[in-house]
Amino acid sequence: MTMPPDSDKPLRNLDDWDAFVEARYPEPGRKAKEDYRNYDAPARDSVREFYRLNHRHQTYDFVQTKKRVFPPRTPPDDRAGGNGISEHAG
Repeated sequence: MTMPPDSDKPLRNLDDWDAFVEARYPEPGRKAKEDYRNYDAPARDSVREFYRLNHRHQTYDFVQTKKRVFPPRTPPDDRAGGNGISEHAG
C-alpha cells in the first residue's frame, strides 16, 4: 500500500484526515495485489524471533504471575451489586 509521507506521524492538520483515511483504507477492489500479504513467503526473521521468545518465556508460571499483577476487570454490574447505575447519580 502506498502511504502518504510520514504516515507514522500525527497529521499536521485535521483537514488532512480524509486524504489519510482514503490512502490508508482504499475502497474494495482498488488495493494493488502486491499490497496484500504473501502467505507463501517465509516469515521475516523479526517475526520468527518474536514467536520463538514468546514460546520460550511465556510459561504457565509467568502467566499466573501476570494475572496476579494485572487482575481482570470486573464489569460494573458485578462491582455495584445491582443494575450498574450509580446510586449517587441524579
